[in-house]
Amino acid sequence: MKKLLARLDSVEQEAAALRLSIAALATGHLQYTSDSIRSISDYSGGSLVEQLSPHKQPRLTYEAVRSPSGLEVDVREKATSVRGHSPASTFASTALPGQASFLRVKCGEVTCLLPPHATHQRYLDFFFTYLSPFHPCLNETHFRNRCERLYKEAFSDPNDDLPILRSTAALFLALLFSVYACVDVLRLPPTTHDDSRRPGYIWYCQAQELVNNKDVTMIGFDLAPIQLLILQALFQCHSANIASAEQYSMRLEDFTMVQPAALDDREVIPDEPLPRPTERSALQPYLTQFVESGVYAGEAWDSVMAANAPSLGRSAAADLMDARLVQWLKDFGPSATATTTDTQRQQRFILRTMCLALRIMLQLRHIVTLSYDNQCGELCGTVACELVTEVYEATLLPTWSTSYYLKAHVASIILSSTIVLSILVIRRRASERQHNYELCLQRAVKIVNDIAATLSIGAFSQGYLAGLVRLATSSMSGKSPHDVGAASVDDLEDLLAAEMAKITTLGDTDAPGLLNVHSFIRVSPDIPLELDEFSWDWLFDTFTQEGLA
Repeated sequence: MKKLLARLDSVEQEAAALRLSIAALATGHLQYTSDSIRSISDYSGGSLVEQLSPHKQPRLTYEAVRSPSGLEVDVREKATSVRGHSPASTFASTALPGQASFLRVKCGEVTCLLPPHATHQRYLDFFFTYLSPFHPCLNETHFRNRCERLYKEAFSDPNDDLPILRSTAALFLALLFSVYACVDVLRLPPTTHDDSRRPGYIWYCQAQELVNNKDVTMIGFDLAPIQLLILQALFQCHSANIASAEQYSMRLEDFTMVQPAALDDREVIPDEPLPRPTERSALQPYLTQFVESGVYAGEAWDSVMAANAPSLGRSAAADLMDARLVQWLKDFGPSATATTTDTQRQQRFILRTMCLALRIMLQLRHIVTLSYDNQCGELCGTVACELVTEVYEATLLPTWSTSYYLKAHVASIILSSTIVLSILVIRRRASERQHNYELCLQRAVKIVNDIAATLSIGAFSQGYLAGLVRLATSSMSGKSPHDVGAASVDDLEDLLAAEMAKITTLGDTDAPGLLNVHSFIRVSPDIPLELDEFSWDWLFDTFTQEGLA
């Protein structure tokens, strides 16, 4: 009986850990552990593919597969150009595991599910149209060609019920699954279905099964491992983690960057001469500024926001960093004549809002602990209103409805502003600015609620803010400060008590979600690497060495 009880307790712990990982994935705040994925097969009575495929899959050949809509599709047809249509309008928005016919392949010891080829093409169309310009790490031509070779290798024989891919394809297959996961997270609304049907979950699990705690072999020149790390950073991003108040960041000594040639990625063909420079490049002209913003975030974390930052110089460091950010924003400007495309305008928007949010982050400790003075409150309130106003104006543009990456960015970047404005509204210490605070707070809440209807990260933000918004709404309902002030402040202090405790203890371990040496070792366990050797430059150099195995 004791053994049985111990076994049941172990099962419950594993199930709880798995649920936490799933919830984190759905919100974009995944802290992955290998035990979470192993628990699917260890305690569910079968493999991941068996769990997600309750009925035996019909054999589908490479020549003709059945799409989620039920139509036969010739998968040898050329992929539809992303320039001529909106991939979002043709994507089967309800295509989830169990509703469509999926292809089964085996790579090494892992049996995986692949979407039909036509669905696969729509995934890539969506990715390279709506996500890649803001998170560039894949060459479209090279990636599509490699995918075609993989599908042909797997499904050329109609009599093969379970095609077997070479084990060396594991890294690229995991990268492909990560692309699918990124697309589902951005295009599928939050779901109330069981955990295995959360947006992107099936693909992320399969990617982890292929690379986690396994000896993965690389042959020759292959950037798939580092591309996998970069893409999975989307799942491990924790800019919305108010407890740490940390954005994605890098250290200047770990990263050197020169401005690359202004090339259009779609015209870059592997093993062919580079095309002429063009103004259409997705990376231009703001790559340097993106790197600078990351460096600022890293410096701010080290000197101000981390719990182990020097306490004596923290306030002075925050003031100095804020002055540098103000100057950077002034030099960058609200607009530029060189901004000629919607993508470039959105890139500028992302940069500006990131730096505005960082200005708030520098002071957020004082705000959430209710220890701020009038000067700090006015500074944070002004910056929060500026950020919310920029976001609100962006939502009025015709491009907003298809700005999938922008919506995910806004859902997290607006959190700090909403928290600041809620606290200022509840405490009512700046009567002359109270109307503007209330207006911007109402706009911020509406933006978050609208995004929550379409994105899981929006639903997370909505839930995270629910308590504060309830108190702020009560404060704005027409009651006098005397009627609601004291009670609301008491409730507010209770609501923030847990966050205050987290802030005071943060910094004892590695910050969650950062791409670091441990992430690298997870996907490339065979390459020896000491902790003090890790840098991004070293990582790029390592993966660009010809003949790496």
